Amino acid sequence: MNVVFDVNIVLDLLLQRRKYYQEQEKCFQLLIANGVPLYFPVCALPTLQYVHLVELKRLQKTGGIKEDKNIRQLFKEQLKVFFGQVIICTSLGAHWDAIPPDHPDHEDALISLSVSLLPGDTIIWTEDRVFKPVGDIVAGDHHVVKEELSNKENSVPFIDLSAQQQRIRTKLDKNIHTVLRHGKYIMGPEVKELEERLAAFAGVKHCIGCASGTDALLMALMAMDVGPGDAIFTTPFTFIATAEVISLLGATPVFVDIDPKTFNIDPGKLELAIKAVKTNDPVIYPFSINSTLKIQN
Repeated sequence: MNVVFDVNIVLDLLLQRRKYYQEQEKCFQLLIANGVPLYFPVCALPTLQYVHLVELKRLQKTGGIKEDKNIRQLFKEQLKVFFGQVIICTSLGAHWDAIPPDHPDHEDALISLSVSLLPGDTIIWTEDRVFKPVGDIVAGDHHVVKEELSNKENSVPFIDLSAQQQRIRTKLDKNIHTVLRHGKYIMGPEVKELEERLAAFAGVKHCIGCASGTDALLMALMAMDVGPGDAIFTTPFTFIATAEVISLLGATPVFVDIDPKTFNIDPGKLELAIKAVKTNDPVIYPFSINSTLKIQN
């Protein structure tokens, strides 16, 4: 579940300007406590900054803020704190063309289209009763947000690529467009930088990038001169590529079950499997019988 802030919610949280501010703040803290990805659409930034500054000046005139307070400094400080807790959501030029001709509010439409790129379900948190999202995205106040959160299953996905993206979303968007701009999709400058930084991290002289995890496994086995007659011990708790590359080189995969606590290969079973292959005795540990099998250290 993703929660995207409308401009009015950000202003409510920063300026504590509504009578139910405390309920909004509790909802905000609940989302943070539950690790819900929080976003603000870049297309709404000009509106947020303009209205935020206007509201701060109004509060200063009406006595809501001490007169000696530097309004512009306060403005910067409040936005810095807020954007330290949320992710900026990218808007594309194509989103403008996708706005329905009869849509009453272009900014509402752009916000909806921007967040449609996010993985998973998304809700737009807004106090605008007439906010009209494009598509099937839900929009509502803090009551709706809390209800949507309570309806979500509290489960951990086996693979959660979206969680990885959340931590680097802004950099990811920027660098994708950088690559599209220079057009060097193969062996471009980013590949060289990655190889150099990985080599430095691993403390080695060289690092070679490749197209996939499958290629990486294949290259490692080729470097060890793996071929026909070799026995390669591996886990069945994995993607097919792990065994695929072994067979591709003519070697024989010998599957060793995992430890149910760590999900890594069970050391005890691995010892039995090695002994079984060395003595060609599948009674000790079952494997494909091949008297020419040899162990690759």
